[in-house]
Amino acid sequence: MYKFRNYLFLLFIGLSITFTSCEKDGLTEEEILNLAQATSFTVEVTEQGSGKSISGVEVSVLTGGVTYSLVTDEFGVAVFENIEQGQAVVNLKKEGYFESSFETKIEAEGRASGDVASFSLYSLEDAVLIKGNVKIQIDLTTDAYEHPEGITIAAVSGNTILASAVVDSDGNYSMLIPASVDGRSVTLMFPDVLYDQKIAVREDGDIVMKTAKGTIFRPYDKAEALPSTANILATIAGPNYTSGRQAYVESLTVESGVITGVELGDIGYGYSIYPAIYINSLNGGSGANIQVDYDYNGSYCSAERYRLDPDDIYIYSGGSGYPDYEPNVNVSTMHPSGFKWSNCDYLNETETIKSGDVYIIDVNYGTGTELGEIQ
Repeated sequence: MYKFRNYLFLLFIGLSITFTSCEKDGLTEEEILNLAQATSFTVEVTEQGSGKSISGVEVSVLTGGVTYSLVTDEFGVAVFENIEQGQAVVNLKKEGYFESSFETKIEAEGRASGDVASFSLYSLEDAVLIKGNVKIQIDLTTDAYEHPEGITIAAVSGNTILASAVVDSDGNYSMLIPASVDGRSVTLMFPDVLYDQKIAVREDGDIVMKTAKGTIFRPYDKAEALPSTANILATIAGPNYTSGRQAYVESLTVESGVITGVELGDIGYGYSIYPAIYINSLNGGSGANIQVDYDYNGSYCSAERYRLDPDDIYIYSGGSGYPDYEPNVNVSTMHPSGFKWSNCDYLNETETIKSGDVYIIDVNYGTGTELGEIQ
């Protein structure tokens, strides 16, 4: 009994020494508890596609409000000791590779067992390049284009943004997208934009400059028809297919009261007959009989195969008594164009891209999807 009491006394002294030592080292009870919850965490880094280990990767792990940092060894491994368990963010960085961050959870069954997580980095050498120029028509009183400076174009996969680019003052953009020889699915996203747009309208026989406040440009929708400032209105019959796009006349040539020439501003699509061009003069004239041929081009898809042929416009009769033609001060209606991976694959659809691919995509937002309030 005496020996047992001595043993308990010595055990109590030992525990006191242990906790006293911790207090002297500056450890609080909370820190002692965190230490008890710590484990080892091994990060393995390989190259996407090839699967080879990557050494020299800067690895930082944020967990429990603390950031731990190491560099992977020759085997692509970094081992963190005494790291807190729980939700964590792992950031990987090395020259020649896309910097990446991953969310993970560090957990282990017993401190000795530890935890292991594997991640892959995409090489910059295997990237996909997408670049181009973006135009928009904000001032419709000139034929010149503007550029939507500052808008952000994003390449996304599911809910993840893989890369993005900001359009500069000249309309140029460029982005590198991480990919591998196995390929990955990507969608390009061009944002809707809003601008006060300068236009011209006809009022009491005069052409007046106005502002269309808050014109909306939706990059994947058709453009709204613009008001005409001409004294002779030339309108093309609508397309035959419901999915078609309306064509527009840009200008006429009038000689001694006779219409002798027609120029299309947009050849539209979805036409499969010879549509009529209707003429409505504000200042006299009659008798014009004009049609335009459609052009079937098998390289286009679905209804887009049936476009109008700007070189096959038939003026059966130019009529008589038409006034000298005043061309539109507004430019002709222009739909968004160029928003395609290829002829039939629109950019708001998903495309499989593979390492080394290069896409040059020039785009035009056109004259606007929804004209703002004219003031």
